[in-house]
Amino acid sequence: MLEGLPGFWGRLGFVLGALALSATALGSIYRQVMAVQNVVHFLNRALHNLADLPARIDQGLRDRMRRLFFRPRGAVLPTEVRKELERVMLARENTFEEDPGIKIVPNEYVVELHAGIYQRHYQPQEKELGESWRRWLVELLDTTNNRYGDRRYRFWGPVQVTIQAAGDLHPDQVRVQGRINAGTGPYVPAPRGKAPAPAAPRAREAQAVAAAPAQPVAVTALLPASAAGCLELLPAGRQWRLRLGTTVLGRSESADVHLDMPHIQEKRLISGHHATIRCTDGQCRLFDGTPGGQRSVNGTYVNGRRVPPEGHDLRDGDVIVLAALDPDNPRPDLPGVAGLIFHAGCP
Repeated sequence: MLEGLPGFWGRLGFVLGALALSATALGSIYRQVMAVQNVVHFLNRALHNLADLPARIDQGLRDRMRRLFFRPRGAVLPTEVRKELERVMLARENTFEEDPGIKIVPNEYVVELHAGIYQRHYQPQEKELGESWRRWLVELLDTTNNRYGDRRYRFWGPVQVTIQAAGDLHPDQVRVQGRINAGTGPYVPAPRGKAPAPAAPRAREAQAVAAAPAQPVAVTALLPASAAGCLELLPAGRQWRLRLGTTVLGRSESADVHLDMPHIQEKRLISGHHATIRCTDGQCRLFDGTPGGQRSVNGTYVNGRRVPPEGHDLRDGDVIVLAALDPDNPRPDLPGVAGLIFHAGCP
């Protein structure tokens, strides 16, 4: 019996050695699987970041660009001016949403041309051209609404077109600037074939909102405030001007910036008074929560980072996200979440 022990211990050692090798192999396989999972996780995060890239781009850049229509040779033709008027009227950056699905478009336009071209070709028939373009814009809005089968585009006042000379343009360039004049309320064009009714008196001329002379974009004053800055909703383009002092953002009707969109009201991720902006001369500071200091449930983020308790000094182009499903990856394009861009240069 003792003679068989060496063989037994040999077989036992062989089995234990095989088990040790198996454990080592399993450990190596486990480490390889975990490495693959880490790579997949990294790629997923990278793809999410790429998907969010458009929302992080400073969309204020488009508001600072001066859109010039270029024709390679010769003077600008009236038909080309009409094309540019159409572009300015329907451009998303020049409109704001009064209600979901209803877009207010510019109703006052300034067509700028090279001084020589203006004096030679446009000034002699300035009134006729301006009236022709005005009627065409009204018909264009009606045609566009009929194409969509609803009344999604509206003017907020009588349509006016002014033609003038500009010293910084070449003979083959035209610049069209549009503004929304919010002083008279919704505008209903007169029936075709009848003379238009006289415009209602402007009770509050201070509400007329004009684009800056160097920019073809109008910002609508939804808060009666001086130009401390403004917020632009992503991606619809709805805008609010910020007043000096305190502005509250949230889902509640009592908030200064009332986020009344259906998906926000239904999801309830954004608090009633979710964030606060305090503006003084030349600076706006964003805080998470109510003016009294109560923090929001789902947080406030700027450029992908959570706003600290001491607040964040806003800079032109900052992307604000109210509420986040994933605090490590706040996204403005998810249902129930609001994304806004801060602009420091509102007119």
